[in-house]
Amino acid sequence: MSSGKRIQQLREDRLLKPGDIELASWLIAETNECSEYYISLESLAEIEQGSVPDIRRLLSLAQCLRVPYEQLLLLFDIDLRETACFHFLPALSSPINVSEDKTTALPPIEMQKESDLASDFDAQTDPDETILLGPEQLECVPAELRGKLHPDRYCYALIGLKDDTMGGILPPESVVEVDEQQVEVRNFEWKVLCERPLYLVRHQYGYSCCWGEQEGDELTLLPHPLSQRKARHFKTPHEAQVVGKVVNMWMPPQVH
Repeated sequence: MSSGKRIQQLREDRLLKPGDIELASWLIAETNECSEYYISLESLAEIEQGSVPDIRRLLSLAQCLRVPYEQLLLLFDIDLRETACFHFLPALSSPINVSEDKTTALPPIEMQKESDLASDFDAQTDPDETILLGPEQLECVPAELRGKLHPDRYCYALIGLKDDTMGGILPPESVVEVDEQQVEVRNFEWKVLCERPLYLVRHQYGYSCCWGEQEGDELTLLPHPLSQRKARHFKTPHEAQVVGKVVNMWMPPQVH
């Protein structure tokens, strides 16, 4: 069996879809602030057809498949025990950080399970919808996470229980840190998914945390393709306003 077929078999044995690999590798790339860890659907297809990935994508693929990278190297006839130059390989770090400030990376925080976090908030708040967390609601955030927040500098939002706008990138009960000083939607040719910025937007229906495009006074909110939601269009500033850019995120432990 070829290396590509064996990698495909490993993926299918773990009930992982190509989109799962793309998303997991996006998080690894974001965590390590290096787009070379990202495995697009096209790249994965090429690997499963027999192409040889570079070392960073191989490291990322090993973590996505939850197998030692040495095992994947053996599929390409590379035995680390016989290859002295690979005795030291770069380790993947653990924080999930999307901040442009490279000095403020924060580790992922263990959050309450199930819907415990959402149920702690004011009864008048709909836990199904994404909300902006005020000072009183921040007091309901688990202490281990609350100690990492900087409400004097950033604002925070909680992704609603039924808000799947960004798929697995921002699953329900994720907490996002938003820089209110970055309200301009940047339009540029991003090369990989992990380079595309996320924004928190206040609009006539509530709050959305997603990708965005701005053309004149028309703001388009773009969901993740896996969410199967449609893009939405608003006129700014009357129908919608950008609260700020997402610079950090913490996801519930069950989705790490």
